[in-house]
Amino acid sequence: MAALFGLPALPRTRLQLGGVAALDAQQIRLDELQAMLGDAGFNGTARIDRGSRPAGGRFQGEVRGPDLAATLGPLLPEAGRRRLPRRPFSATASLQLVDGVLDIASAQASVGGSEATLVGRMDLRPPDIALDGRLSLRGDSLESLLDGSDPGQLPAGPFQLNGRLRWAPGAVHLDDFDLAMSHVALGGSVGLTGDGFARVAFDLHARGEDLAALVPENPLYAPAALPFRFAARGAADAAGVAFDRCEARLGAARATLAGKLRFAPAFAVEGFRLEGSGERLSDLGRLGQWQLTDRPFEVSASAQGDAAEQLIETLRFASGANALLGRLHLGDRGRPFVDVALESPRLDLDEIRVPVRHERRSSGPAADPDRVFSREPLPFHLLDRFDAQVSVRIDDLISHDRRWRNLVAEATLNDGIVELRRVQVDAARGKASLRGRLEPTPAGRHVVLELNASEAMIALEEMTAEELDQLPRHAVDARLSATGDSPHALASSLDGYVWIIGGQGRSPRVDLDALVGDFLTQLLKAIGVAEEKDPLVRIDCQAIFAEIEQGRVRTSPAIVLRTEHVVALAAGEIDMASEKLDFTFETTPLKGLGVSVSDFVSPFTRLTGTLGAPQIVLDPTRRPGESVAALVTAGLTVVVKGIWKSWFGSRKVCEKIAAKAVEQRSRRDPDRVPDLEEMISNAGGPEAPHADRPARPREDGGSRSILDDYEGG
Repeated sequence: MAALFGLPALPRTRLQLGGVAALDAQQIRLDELQAMLGDAGFNGTARIDRGSRPAGGRFQGEVRGPDLAATLGPLLPEAGRRRLPRRPFSATASLQLVDGVLDIASAQASVGGSEATLVGRMDLRPPDIALDGRLSLRGDSLESLLDGSDPGQLPAGPFQLNGRLRWAPGAVHLDDFDLAMSHVALGGSVGLTGDGFARVAFDLHARGEDLAALVPENPLYAPAALPFRFAARGAADAAGVAFDRCEARLGAARATLAGKLRFAPAFAVEGFRLEGSGERLSDLGRLGQWQLTDRPFEVSASAQGDAAEQLIETLRFASGANALLGRLHLGDRGRPFVDVALESPRLDLDEIRVPVRHERRSSGPAADPDRVFSREPLPFHLLDRFDAQVSVRIDDLISHDRRWRNLVAEATLNDGIVELRRVQVDAARGKASLRGRLEPTPAGRHVVLELNASEAMIALEEMTAEELDQLPRHAVDARLSATGDSPHALASSLDGYVWIIGGQGRSPRVDLDALVGDFLTQLLKAIGVAEEKDPLVRIDCQAIFAEIEQGRVRTSPAIVLRTEHVVALAAGEIDMASEKLDFTFETTPLKGLGVSVSDFVSPFTRLTGTLGAPQIVLDPTRRPGESVAALVTAGLTVVVKGIWKSWFGSRKVCEKIAAKAVEQRSRRDPDRVPDLEEMISNAGGPEAPHADRPARPREDGGSRSILDDYEGG
């Protein structure tokens, strides 16, 4: 059959033919034709002219089958065979063969919910066959047409394609086509050549009215719901892709790209250049949780490299007075490595992204009961795949109306070991530094962190600049270590200590509410001291002292807060493994306010539950002097009421708590005891006298301790 019609050899498959034939001097007439090629069935009529080589004739017929891929797959290379849908199909055609050229007057086919029409001609003369025609394709969904595509990767909804189709062995071209889909229209030309159609040449353009409706949801990036345009010209194969021209527009933002990316035998970049600009950053969409502002911007970068190393240099981002410059060095010296260096003279994040206000999690019964520390393994294994060096320097960093200067961050990754060599920053009235190390061990990743801060502010995002100026300053000294491969394992093995000492200042009442919950808000209302007249609370002193051992965080000895009206003390612990917490608060008003502990519904309260769902519990059964006082005094179960009042009533309550913290820290680790006098000085209080010099005389003739300064008294 193949030789008779001048066709290439047909694949070996089951073939059955039947019909009525009539022969005369001019032609062969075939009527009531029926055929089975594999599982596909055919019926139709044919007129075959005699006396001409190659033969000619006219054909009309219909073919149906349960599986298009099984029927046509043997005629195609492996790559093309995989792209065919394994779905039922049908086709009708009216053809005429003259001198080896098949005229396709009408050919229609349907697969699933899609229909195709082809009008053109097919040259069957040796050595190669070739098809040239106009193709029209429409359907309910591209996903139903193309097997092997994951749901969500292709635009949903109906589509329609019109274009010129050219086909020859080893080459397919779709020229001057238009493809209309939901939210996007695509056009241009594309050609597939080579073994398995592995090489692609493209000249494409696309447009749409809403990019956000087209791109699948992504937690890292969400495009803006704006009109877009895109055009690209180039070629691609398994070895790489070359962009001769690539332009994109999204709203008022524009970007151009040109260059070549090679994937094989090794990744390389040649003559790559990216430039972009726009009137509004917000036209770019959302980056993670960042909603960008409406400020103009410019971005540019160039890249080059060979099979061993690539350098992305002259990386530049600018928006108004903000600028970020840097470079990215990639390579493989027996092990992949990344070298990142970024610097900025000024970076105001408030001018780049819209601040996100986070709602404080409720501590009531409706709180989410899920665990805070997941048992899911962290992707630490990624750190074993490459080495890295990171350097960041920002002269002036602004975020949420807060300014940091001289930010320096330096870190390295070598053979799975992360060294956080230096992270330091100067705030408006404070400094902070962080060092750390993360390394693999048989028990999991072992992490060590050291944090120090002086004159630091602990503030909520929604505070105004005026409120920030009045906040107390804090000194922080923390040493932490843990081992594990999940947040839960790390939290359960946590060791170390945390000291936070705060000086004098004024704080919004919402800050106190965030610190110890609704109880203190109710307490201050019960005291009723000028709350409506002055929304700020004067803080005299505050401190947190905690020891941590095998995931158990215990106050050592307590958390203390003294305001102009009240003294609050808290003691307890958190079991990081179970996430259960148990803290007891004891509160008393200071003398001279005309109120007493008995004026409250209950002066004692407990904080229980879990980290994910903490709950404040009033406990009217306890008596003053129990529980917290016992913890503070290291073991006493009952403290006489008068002694407890002396603790609360003393203006040196912070001094006593701090002295006890030094004592307990010295017993546990005498080589790591923070310098209390230095921390008090770093909390923003008056300059502390040297320990071996006598204290400054008080105006009333008494002796004044540096902790008196710390207490504001």
